[in-house]
Amino acid sequence: AFQKVSHTGLPVHVNAWFEVKNGLVGWETEREGGREGERERESARASGAEEQACHEWNRELFGCVVDCYLDLLTTALPQVFVQDPSLMYNFWPKTADMDGAFRTLVHRPLFLELAKMQIFLLPNGQMAKMTAGVFRPDATSESLNLLFRHMFPMFICPAALADEFRAAGLHEVSEVSPDRVRQRLRKDPKCFEGIYATFTRSSQTQGEARDKFTSFVIDTLEFCLSDLSAQSFLQLHGLRLLPVTGGQLVTFPSEAIVARELEHKLLPAFRDNMVHAKCVER
Repeated sequence: AFQKVSHTGLPVHVNAWFEVKNGLVGWETEREGGREGERERESARASGAEEQACHEWNRELFGCVVDCYLDLLTTALPQVFVQDPSLMYNFWPKTADMDGAFRTLVHRPLFLELAKMQIFLLPNGQMAKMTAGVFRPDATSESLNLLFRHMFPMFICPAALADEFRAAGLHEVSEVSPDRVRQRLRKDPKCFEGIYATFTRSSQTQGEARDKFTSFVIDTLEFCLSDLSAQSFLQLHGLRLLPVTGGQLVTFPSEAIVARELEHKLLPAFRDNMVHAKCVER
């Protein structure tokens, strides 16, 4: 079928000797099933060999577009953004910006090739292959990103790139998940000690450091709970992840008392064994 040229999803102008008809570019699109799909197949058979040759020619040209853009992403852009290589990810296309045909012609082959390349930025400034690190979850707080960087080799790139690789057909995309964090906390229950030291160095007083650390632990607990139901709550057992007012972290399950700030003041003798009020307020 010949269609109107619209958005390729690439931030460049594509200039090539495409076969056109009445101002429309021809390529073979994915056809639907059912009666409508059968009509499209009949139309394609009737169009003859000439139109099929146009489709094949244009499809091969788009293969060249993918190769050229790969050269731009992997060779030119890393040299342009030497001071901040993470800026190059702004030039990776998104399926949301593409018309349907280009998701097959451009997005899928481009991301399948990118997945094989050493072009994923790690916190130490080195580039690695996609198998060497993990993508962070979308819409997480900066304190959680601190945790993820401490636990995993997390890529310095937009979290949404993980979805772009899945859209291209790659389903084995490594991403930080609540379950992975819970597993890591079980294996390394002392990992919070290094993070507390980070808050101590960045705070003017011990009280400020404790407040930051408490908020961080509550963020972590909330993340670890995000994929659990009442039936799967047992997956928290054994995790030292519950902050109490006395400044300690206790392990699930615990006999700590759940109480709001007013109840903390009414029962000062039990205060050190109460779940931190900030945690209850969440």
